[in-house]
Amino acid sequence: MRPATVQLSAPAHQQLLDHSQTAAPEECCGLLLRSHANPPLVYHTYVKLQNAATNRTHTFQLEQHQLIDLVYRYPRSKWDILFVHSHPSAPPVLSQADIQGLALSSSLFSGLLIVSLQHGNEHPTYACYEV
Repeated sequence: MRPATVQLSAPAHQQLLDHSQTAAPEECCGLLLRSHANPPLVYHTYVKLQNAATNRTHTFQLEQHQLIDLVYRYPRSKWDILFVHSHPSAPPVLSQADIQGLALSSSLFSGLLIVSLQHGNEHPTYACYEV
């Protein structure tokens, strides 16, 4: 995976932050969506997902029913999809656990966005990666 740059709408960005802060100290999961039909190509919709991992403070896991639903609701031919998850107490650096967590589903996503709350809720930091 290599670093990437993305643009988010203000409402989608706020929803992502709210979800990350509410879930802390556990990692949250979600999707950022942008439609191919509505330029400019800004990620405009945030969708919360359930983190099904046993140890949600250090990892994430998506349930299969969430992935199946994702395939039908947001086909790649019409949507760009970023998978989002938070690092409540670590920097927004792609970890081995992140790579393993996406191993079976990475083909569904255009990229991965990590939001870090390591420096507090008022100072989130981000990293985005192309898949």
